[in-house]
Amino acid sequence: MMKKVGILFSMLAVAFMFGITSCGDDKPIVIPPGDDEAQPVVEAVEGKIVLVMQVPKVDCNVSYCLTGNFAGWTTPSGDCEKFTLVEGKTTWYSIVLDKPEEGTSLVVQGAVIQSDGTSGWEYQWKNGTLEVLEGDADFVDNGFDAFINLEFLASATVVYIKVGEWRTAPCLNIEKNKAGTATFTLTATNVPEGATIGVVGNFPERNWDITNPFVMTFAGGKYTATIEVGDAQEYKYFLKVAGGEWDWAVSEDGGNRHMPVSLKAVDEVNAWVGLGI
Repeated sequence: MMKKVGILFSMLAVAFMFGITSCGDDKPIVIPPGDDEAQPVVEAVEGKIVLVMQVPKVDCNVSYCLTGNFAGWTTPSGDCEKFTLVEGKTTWYSIVLDKPEEGTSLVVQGAVIQSDGTSGWEYQWKNGTLEVLEGDADFVDNGFDAFINLEFLASATVVYIKVGEWRTAPCLNIEKNKAGTATFTLTATNVPEGATIGVVGNFPERNWDITNPFVMTFAGGKYTATIEVGDAQEYKYFLKVAGGEWDWAVSEDGGNRHMPVSLKAVDEVNAWVGLGI
């Protein structure tokens, strides 16, 4: 009797190892690879830089792209330079870039593009979660608290990096506004006396034009503005101190905002990056 029990136990153990379930499914259980997926070997390309990036595993269909000084710092979108999945991998992607001219640097930012085409600066890699695994490159501060650049050295050929986290998690389903006339109502604190607040975004006019934002009117404790917006409008509030200039570095703390479907933006800002308040 004991011998039969031992044989039965052995059979159950083998069945467990091969993923045979009690419900009649004879397919092996497959555990998808995660962040521990082995680093691939990617060949160098003569006269080019190959960037190989590992990303966190996600549960939706997304793609990844790159912007930087090679693209005039174009806002990440469905049209920016896309990474290609490394063959045989699920979390490793690569992209081939032109080497910079002698005496110049190649500086880039990576971003997520969701299945609906949504992207933007807030979908970029998150400062403090990045690592250069191999190759002649380094993450460097560009003066903006929320962003950090990857800069290649002149000797760079193949560079491997790991992205630990994105600033905005992929797989978000954000309902998009349609074009029309929008109202902006802002409650803001820590505003220096005499300062002006403006709205910058991918507007049909003044597309991310920091030199000419839509200036808000202050009355009754609120800042307001009425602006013609486009589909899937993104925007952000910026502050100009009295006697100063509009500057990318002096903005609300956080990523880009998305215009509500109602075209009525009611927002609040309590902290301003670049002023230390």
